[in-house]
Amino acid sequence: MDDLKDGTVKLDSGSLQSQAGCPERYEIKSVIGTGGMGIVFQAVDVELGRDVAIKVLLFEGARDEEAQERFLREAKVLAVLNHPNIVRIFSSGLNEKGNPYHVMEFLKGKSLSADLADKRVDATQFFSIFLQVLHGMEEAHKSGIVHRDLKPSNIMHCKDADGQDLYKIIDFGIARIQEEGAAAATTGGHTLTRTDAILGSPLYMSPQQCRGERGDERSDIYAIGCIMYECIAGEPPFKGESAFETMYMHMSAAPPSLEQKTHTLQSKKLAALIERCLQKDPEQRPASISDLRAEIEEIQHGDLTKLDIFLTKSQKKKNKTKSIAKVAAWGLGIVCSFALVGAFTSHVKKQNVENILKRDSKQEKHVKELAKAKERMARWNNPKSIKGASAKEAYLFDLFALGRAQLDSAIPEEVTAATKTYDTARQFAESSGADLSKKVPACYAMMAKAEAAQNDFEKSAASFERAINTASKLEESRPPLIDIYLERSRMHLKHKDVTKAFQDFIKGTSLYRKDLESHAPSDISYKFTVVDQVLDPSGPNRCQIVKLISHDLMRIQPGSQNQRAEMLVFANELCHRISACKVLSQSDTMQAANYSRTLFNGITKKGDLPSDVISDTNFLVGKYASRQGRAGPTQRKIQIESLIEDRK
Repeated sequence: MDDLKDGTVKLDSGSLQSQAGCPERYEIKSVIGTGGMGIVFQAVDVELGRDVAIKVLLFEGARDEEAQERFLREAKVLAVLNHPNIVRIFSSGLNEKGNPYHVMEFLKGKSLSADLADKRVDATQFFSIFLQVLHGMEEAHKSGIVHRDLKPSNIMHCKDADGQDLYKIIDFGIARIQEEGAAAATTGGHTLTRTDAILGSPLYMSPQQCRGERGDERSDIYAIGCIMYECIAGEPPFKGESAFETMYMHMSAAPPSLEQKTHTLQSKKLAALIERCLQKDPEQRPASISDLRAEIEEIQHGDLTKLDIFLTKSQKKKNKTKSIAKVAAWGLGIVCSFALVGAFTSHVKKQNVENILKRDSKQEKHVKELAKAKERMARWNNPKSIKGASAKEAYLFDLFALGRAQLDSAIPEEVTAATKTYDTARQFAESSGADLSKKVPACYAMMAKAEAAQNDFEKSAASFERAINTASKLEESRPPLIDIYLERSRMHLKHKDVTKAFQDFIKGTSLYRKDLESHAPSDISYKFTVVDQVLDPSGPNRCQIVKLISHDLMRIQPGSQNQRAEMLVFANELCHRISACKVLSQSDTMQAANYSRTLFNGITKKGDLPSDVISDTNFLVGKYASRQGRAGPTQRKIQIESLIEDRK
């Protein structure tokens, strides 16, 4: 094996047997999976004649005493446990290359995350999953073991000997054993998990883990609450545009409610229980796994058909429609003619759909987000008394969240207030030291965005200029400038100035391309943030901004032949740039190419363009056809020539 710069170990090209380096009694069959820490093989224990899974640590740090002990500790953790809902471990040690490994039972099945990707769970499956998981974790907690990384991918869905669903908890690699639990918790007189280490998966981490504090049993309860929420809602309770934002939401955002999905008392009980699991304060969560399991069992003993929390909106609408049809049929022979009842039923159905759409409208969602943002701001009684870098950063983050919510609400007075909110953020950033002063360009840019939303383009242009000037003085000026130029491009499009919008778009994407080239592919942390908008970490990322620019361009009605030509060039260059810079995924690049094609057709149909304009743009049209693999050189030439001929 060859060591790589990032600390991992590259597998050699030899056989799987040599790659694993484990004792000969284990015949390696295949690779089950790989991850940041190691690789898992499927093997056969030839001495006992059974399938096993072998997990081998492949980090260079495996030779470091603490890292090695942490990995081997997983074997000790699992050896303490003997429960049908927890993966069994048979042995552990160091392979011939000095890498730690352990041998576990081989689980035939797939993870809960794979299940959720295929379909939503129903009530029966929900209780089967969580009663088993809670039984397993109850045993772990009794032994003083905290998992600290519970998530759908660490819950395996298998079958028992009778063919019944069996769920097993896996991957106790970062588990912690409480001091009072077992002597195996410490090695050489020291604990292996530092309290300041941030460990876990951002989508399911408890607030205390996000802050780097010690995770306890109630951290596992929080993670289980996140998984229960995802099984019902179809997505985790908190999901930001970046890992940092997701962790911040765990620490500060109000627990999302499932109440709106429920109508029955039984569903409301389950929704309230999940919301309690997601409380920021550990003291407000269920006191123990045992208490949580008891409440889940109590809900399960009711009528599962009344758990409408598991119904999708379409199913609920269908059920309501059926009820309406029954009422209409009952009244058919009593008060109305057949035609009148049919008309009445149709009207009620229409009203029902309209009410659902109103209740779940985007506007209502934005208004709720605004209320939450104002509630968070109310916690800061006296900003001048805020001490500590982290507290100041949190306050500034909440100001940006309020400004974003005010803009999204589309309420005129709130949009106007957003300008003041961002100006307050600017003043605070300027007075809070060197680190936060780096946010001043972002404050100016977001002020400009708010002013553009009020159609005050003169003020917006001035604020954008101040944003560019202050960003240019920063040591790391490129990232904020990328976003400032992209946002200013949107402002120009709103003002219907296609030429200036095009210039700013080119500046922004050119800087973005240089930014990509200056980072090595192995820079993992950069990959996580490469598309995030630096101006507003919780706002739209660069992928979304480029899409919005496409939509903005499509909304413009060209007022002259010259503007049509400018829009055509912009549309094609839009597709070219995002593909070259890899700002978007392949599917998004295709979508942008479709915007370009739609614009081309729409613009040229509004009037003939001069042949020189067609000539200047036909190369781009052919280029995009080739990018999508839709035509070879000869076919593209024919397409372009026929396109020019059609437009003459």
